[in-house]
Amino acid sequence: MKILLFSQHFYPEVVGTARRAIEVTEDLINYGHDVTVIAGIPNHPSTLMTHRISKNVKKEERLFGAQVIRVITYTSTNCGTMHRSLTYGTFMLSALLQGILKKQNIDVIVAISPLPTGIAGAFTSFMRRIPFIFDLQDIWPEAIMSVRAISNKSIISFLEIAEKKVYQQAQTIITISDGFKRDIVSRGVPQEKVTVIYNGVDVELFQERDATPIRNQYRWDNKFIVSYIGNIGLAQDLDTVIKTAEMLKSFPEILFLFVGEGVAKEKLLLKAREMNLKNVVFQGFQPREQIPMFLSAADVCLVPLIESKVFGITIPSKTYECMAVGRPIITNIRGDVRELIESSNCGIYVEPGQLEQLKEAIFRLYQDRNLCKTLGRNGRQRVLRDFSRQQIAAKYNSVLEEVAKYK
Repeated sequence: MKILLFSQHFYPEVVGTARRAIEVTEDLINYGHDVTVIAGIPNHPSTLMTHRISKNVKKEERLFGAQVIRVITYTSTNCGTMHRSLTYGTFMLSALLQGILKKQNIDVIVAISPLPTGIAGAFTSFMRRIPFIFDLQDIWPEAIMSVRAISNKSIISFLEIAEKKVYQQAQTIITISDGFKRDIVSRGVPQEKVTVIYNGVDVELFQERDATPIRNQYRWDNKFIVSYIGNIGLAQDLDTVIKTAEMLKSFPEILFLFVGEGVAKEKLLLKAREMNLKNVVFQGFQPREQIPMFLSAADVCLVPLIESKVFGITIPSKTYECMAVGRPIITNIRGDVRELIESSNCGIYVEPGQLEQLKEAIFRLYQDRNLCKTLGRNGRQRVLRDFSRQQIAAKYNSVLEEVAKYK
């Protein structure tokens, strides 16, 4: 089939939606489909902060076997309402225009959220009468309201109306969790229209590796490492982690490691310096192929988010990556993540914002290394059984082939 995929974020970006888009593209190419990707020029603030993105990105190139077309997108590291709205808006309009005007026979359109990308895909679907799949990674506008990224009532009202229209236009909505499915079904979307396909993980790339070299390189060989790896943004509740590090600073063997970039990183760095925390270390952006090594160097992985109804029904993709590498997880995310961790017996849940609980969970694992190994092994086994990338790809392909029949 000929597939047109919309994604605001794509390689070389490493945020969750970019990873989903890249993996879907690779998997569909492997199934023999012809994929064209309409993406923005690299535009996520965490991407721009790495200073690794060329300003001269090719407007059209072949990546992962697909034709990738970059469209005009406003870029800024400023996360204020005006700047983020311009980023989403310019991508949405330029992607929509490209989708409508592109002279190519298309069998299926796939749009990977956020919602502005869904709007571009839905409108292109409507104008060209092509079946449309909306891959829902975040529920808007609730997700952006939770982190106060956008508070303008007019913009929020527009997004609420647009959300309903996108759901109506889609032949199928793919969600990444059962909680997402329950939420949008409660809004009136027919249950049979919604399919859950988890993000899953590449179990060949993400597996335990010998971390001795990296521990020696950074002189972490005698440390018990509590790591957070990923976007250091507004939603991750990392203030709580810094405060917990302060509570445990009398145990110098316990090291808190933050790996990544994001709009909240400078603030966290400053806070750690002000508290004179010698047990907190920040590492910058790491290539994806290095992430399994950093995960393997950790003894415990943190998967935190701020308390929010919409975050309670999501499952961050890093959850599966930590499980695949065989590391125990501590999470404060109610709902689907807690259910996954507890049903897999691969970690510990703590209530959001409860510093004492987080401290106790870390200290418990610090004192019981056998428990760490058992929880980590349980996570790896669960991923192999239910969340491998091969399983996810097969399900995605079957949904795509079914939707193509609408043409």
